[in-house]
Amino acid sequence: MISQQALLATGLVQPGSLINYAYRIKLPQQSQSTVIKTELQQRFPDSGWRIRSWSDAAPRVRFFLDRMETNLTLLGLCSLLVGGLGISGAVRGYLNGKRNHIATMKCLGATRRMIFTTYLLQIMLLGLSASAAGLMAGASLPYILNQVFGNSFPFPLDPGFFPQVWAVASLFGLLTALLFSLHALGQACQITPASLFRGYGSGDSIKPTFRIRLLMVASALALIAVILISSPDKRLALWFIVGAASCTTLFRLLAWVMLRLTRKLPRHSNTIIRFAQTNMQRPGSPAGGMIFSLGIGLTALVMIVQVQGSLNAMISDSLPASAPAYFFLTSSRSSWTRSERWPPVIPMSMNSAIHRLCADALRRFPAYRSNAPT
Repeated sequence: MISQQALLATGLVQPGSLINYAYRIKLPQQSQSTVIKTELQQRFPDSGWRIRSWSDAAPRVRFFLDRMETNLTLLGLCSLLVGGLGISGAVRGYLNGKRNHIATMKCLGATRRMIFTTYLLQIMLLGLSASAAGLMAGASLPYILNQVFGNSFPFPLDPGFFPQVWAVASLFGLLTALLFSLHALGQACQITPASLFRGYGSGDSIKPTFRIRLLMVASALALIAVILISSPDKRLALWFIVGAASCTTLFRLLAWVMLRLTRKLPRHSNTIIRFAQTNMQRPGSPAGGMIFSLGIGLTALVMIVQVQGSLNAMISDSLPASAPAYFFLTSSRSSWTRSERWPPVIPMSMNSAIHRLCADALRRFPAYRSNAPT
């Protein structure tokens, strides 16, 4: 840093010279930086200034972290969807195994409310236990990484306790368990005592009651609200919700169309193939659910692969394949003559090892091979 008079005396200030002027403003309160930055940008939109606060002192690092946060948010939403499908399948399988028990309870006078409350408490207790285990594992991972690989990172890790993050994660787990288990619970409540004498019944064809559907809508709206409030990118979260709803509708429709088409297929002469065709149409067949789950799972997998490719491209694009070791700025051609020696002579007062390293680097620089300064 030199004074204005000393800079002019060097003769380096010429048309086209690269000169940066930096002003640092100390504010009474740290929280005022964002407000003042926004006000300056609004009052002087065409000034050409680059205004940065303490929170974005390194713009490229901030851009990288923002992109990373967006991609991780998308991965988290994908895992939420896949986890919900797993919960739905697990609850459906568990309740299908309890059909005789539910029918027996109905014979002994159990009401739908009692059955619904009993199994809902079991599912929510399991969801709470799984959420607590996930929170403990996620919270302990930074401490483990800090103890094992703390010295290997180029930046210090600062593990801590964040109750708001824990609360949001727990809410995600409980709402997901509630939403994706209500449909199977509603079907289980419709089981009649007569199913004890009919073997297996068409449980998948049973429709939940209006109250169960209303509760499913309320749970979905609550989960959407938590996603939009907690997500750093509201637009991304909204588009993900729209995409998830569209995929759900599309694959449900696709499963229904495929099952309808299989009914119109001619019966095969082979007994095994004929049994497979008819088994897809039997009451309680999981074919529709398998088609739906497979489509949603593959969609989430493709999305995760796309996010991974985006992260790899972001990292590879930000790192040049070959970067110069030295930069010479404001070196005009008029200050050099062809009779001068190039590359410049490095003083021998430097350490000999440093001298050899710098001289070799200067000779390898492509601009020096023409013996003309650039």
